Amino acid sequence: MSIRFLTLLFFLVLAGISSATTDTLSPWLTVRAWNDALRDSNAETAERLTSKTVEGTKYWKNVNGIAGLVKIFEKGRDNFMPCTLLREAINSKQATVAYRCPRKDGSVRIWQDILLQENGVWKVAPQHVQAIRVK
Repeated sequence: MSIRFLTLLFFLVLAGISSATTDTLSPWLTVRAWNDALRDSNAETAERLTSKTVEGTKYWKNVNGIAGLVKIFEKGRDNFMPCTLLREAINSKQATVAYRCPRKDGSVRIWQDILLQENGVWKVAPQHVQAIRVK
């Protein structure tokens, strides 16, 4: 094999590695995708974005897993408006995302989600979610 071929192969491999790492969603985009999936009754996507640490917790049993969360979101589906990011903090393999969600009825909620990095992918840990009704 020629040096040119090996050099080209090396850069192609590097390009593949770099594009694979940029395909991972940021914590904020993960939270948005998770909320959108629940709102749209897409349990498969919501489950893929949910941390495995939630399994077996009292919280998970109380809401009946993903199906229970989907039902909660379905109730308020027509009242949702786009949320805006307030703060995103990443500390190694844990992230905290705070965001503001106005609703069509005039109420506003501030949410804070904890995400854990599992196999290089951010996952929402809903047992740690906090919400404050502002208005």
